[in-house]
Amino acid sequence: MANLRMANLRMANLRMANLRMANLRMY
Repeated sequence: MANLRMANLRMANLRMANLRMANLRMY
């Protein structure tokens, strides 16, 4: 369970980073 939670947090962080990069590209 702990590993799954860490994996989910990692995926969430990557998703947020991708959104941030997309926003930087837009502006």
